[in-house]
Amino acid sequence: MDKWLKKSVEADDDESSVNRNEEKTNQSKLSQSKRRKVLRKYDYEYLKMGFTWNGVEEDPRPRCIICYEQLANESMHRHLETKHSELKDKPLDFFERMLTKLKIGQSVMQHYTKVNEKSLYVSYLVSLRIAKTGEPHTIGETLVLPVIKDTVKVFFGDESEQEIESIPISTNTVTRRIDEMSQWVENQVIERIRGSLLFSLQLDESTDVQGLCQLRVFVRYIWNFVPHEDMLFCEPVS
Repeated sequence: MDKWLKKSVEADDDESSVNRNEEKTNQSKLSQSKRRKVLRKYDYEYLKMGFTWNGVEEDPRPRCIICYEQLANESMHRHLETKHSELKDKPLDFFERMLTKLKIGQSVMQHYTKVNEKSLYVSYLVSLRIAKTGEPHTIGETLVLPVIKDTVKVFFGDESEQEIESIPISTNTVTRRIDEMSQWVENQVIERIRGSLLFSLQLDESTDVQGLCQLRVFVRYIWNFVPHEDMLFCEPVS
């Protein structure tokens, strides 16, 4: 009996020892993880070596204002001496002027990027309107764009009118936008049909304004527990 108790105590000691070792290992890993997550904030003194920062609060890193290369903190001094040795003796004023030019350039780039994104969005909106009304695609640049420019000029001035010039709504562009949106809608309908447990097709033959026979196919399906009906395609009948 004593032998059994002794072995049991020894087993408990071994188990507790293993648990303590595992706990120490986990604590060590946790402390190492915490050390790895320590972030060194940007110091304005780095500008003396020609470095600003990337602007990311979660992971601030020095960025060279000459070549825009992003480096670790310990590589800044070596980078300036090896890559831009002719600038290593420049005063702080020089790098401050370079930083100002960089910020101005970034601001201008961000402005035009936002303008281009809005212009692209308006291009799709105008093309969608033209497609819905069935008007010729030439109406975009012959009527819609001039009307937008006149309206913006009256309400917001000449500078805003110049930004309207960047809206791409030429005849070819409108045609391409409509084709892209049509393809997107078709893909969406097909994906919905594939995800529906039940669907049905309806075929309809009709004649267009030019007297040509057209086959139109409609589809009914369930999407998000709601019945839907869409035109699947329309093709001329030969």
